[in-house]
Amino acid sequence: MKQNIKTISVNDTASLCGVGRSTVTYWIREKRLQAIKPGKNYLINKDDLRYFLKSKDKAIPSELLKDKEPSSIFKPLKPCWEHWENCACGQDCENCTIYVNNIDVCFITKENKPADCDGLCLECRYYQEFYLPRIQFIHQIEFPAAVIKDLYFWAGNFQWAKLCQVPEGSIPGMGIEQLFCPESLAMTISAIKQARLGNPFPNAYNAFFKNMNPGNAEVNLFLFPINHVADMFLLLGKPKRNL
Repeated sequence: MKQNIKTISVNDTASLCGVGRSTVTYWIREKRLQAIKPGKNYLINKDDLRYFLKSKDKAIPSELLKDKEPSSIFKPLKPCWEHWENCACGQDCENCTIYVNNIDVCFITKENKPADCDGLCLECRYYQEFYLPRIQFIHQIEFPAAVIKDLYFWAGNFQWAKLCQVPEGSIPGMGIEQLFCPESLAMTISAIKQARLGNPFPNAYNAFFKNMNPGNAEVNLFLFPINHVADMFLLLGKPKRNL
């Protein structure tokens, strides 16, 4: 398979890093450096190599900086099947709904029960490595907070789970229609559309959540764009009464 401009061979990686080929292969086999194996040889994504060197406090060769995209403190996202490609479980990816339909964010399909994805997202090494670093700040917030993208939740903190009366581990991949009452759902979608267009939207509005208590939980809902992922938003809820 032809090497693309975003990947680099093991030999070239060794040369750039000033180490032997066996050292680079060791990094890959020990899962320290992410790589793919489309044919007989490994290929390393340049973004992954930059991230690896930075995490090890090693100098980044000038050759890797020439085509560097805008800097990010996060590891570049990749589809789940690429992450598991060199693992034993990756042998079943070709039969998975996520792979067949080329879905970038695997956990949004969890309601469809895709093949070989039975565990909680919060316990998944792929989720912990690629998604959690981008959203774990919400666990430092004292009141209900959640992260949403494309009308799916990526995560919610304990207070958010308590507000919605759902297990915290079930939040990644839930659609907003599962938690919001119909009127509040339409209002939230409208606010997100306005934000995507760059138009002003209310700093806060009343919203209602479905729950098992008599009457629906009413909150002041705040919506804020998150810049490090396109069309991602932070939702903050201030309950009208104590939870």
